[in-house]
Amino acid sequence: MYAAAAAEPEAPPPPPKPVYLPELDSDQLMALWGSVGTRVLQAALQLAEQSKRAVIGDGSGDGFVHATLDMVPSARKPVSPHVYGYLIFSMSGPSLQRRTSDIMEGDVAVIADAEFRGRKGLVPYHQHVGSLADPLVGVVHEFEPKNGKMRLLTASVHPNHYPTIESQSFRLDDLKQGFFKVYRVAQA
Repeated sequence: MYAAAAAEPEAPPPPPKPVYLPELDSDQLMALWGSVGTRVLQAALQLAEQSKRAVIGDGSGDGFVHATLDMVPSARKPVSPHVYGYLIFSMSGPSLQRRTSDIMEGDVAVIADAEFRGRKGLVPYHQHVGSLADPLVGVVHEFEPKNGKMRLLTASVHPNHYPTIESQSFRLDDLKQGFFKVYRVAQA
């Protein structure tokens, strides 16, 4: 009786079917930002204020972005881990890989295994952000295209620190290695 049950292993569940989003041009992506991205930014700012009193999501950047998207009924949930909609901007090291639209407030940024090196004022700095297994994920709340400077709302990553939502600043020109991707949240 037990030998027959052990001989027939259960088949693994079938892999999920990939979800493909239709291609959009830059005007359609800007219209999408107007309808969804602005609401994502409002929800992220509201959760950042609430994070002073309570843990948002599971305390990680992913949890913060998932909680933000849950507050916006018109926002589509992530199609796979760390893929939050339409890829509008991608950098690999110092080289630009893709740019289909301007980066706007309310977009979701994913930074994986990135090394930033540059100067802040007169002081040189060197910063390693995220890893391939656990990238830094956050919502863009400021972007200066002239300077390539971006501020993200993301979970604090300090050890032994209460997991609040903080604003972190990055300069795209200072990326020396790693991946920097920005997604426009798709409509549900």
